[in-house]
Amino acid sequence: MTTAKPIVLYGHKTFTKIIIDLAVVKEEPYISINPNGRLPAIKDPNTGITLWESGAIVEYLVETYDDAGALSLTSQEDRLLLKQWLHFQVSGQVRFSFSPHT
Repeated sequence: MTTAKPIVLYGHKTFTKIIIDLAVVKEEPYISINPNGRLPAIKDPNTGITLWESGAIVEYLVETYDDAGALSLTSQEDRLLLKQWLHFQVSGQVRFSFSPHT
């Protein structure tokens, strides 16, 4: 048994999580949010923006809400490397996770 104490996270509710059964993602009302019928998607009530696709969501959240610059990169090379890994994750990881030979 571990003697580590639990981490305490202080904050406030910044999002509402809606659990959607995968059997209904290709039906209304979700299909009107994401016409591809896949998860995830977000609706931002602060800007009126609705987005789907993980990479687009991550970029939007950083560009819109990283006021302190904690996640924003300043050099062009760093920004491009970040985008390189983001696109790799979006396009490559799914393929490998479903490949029976990896």
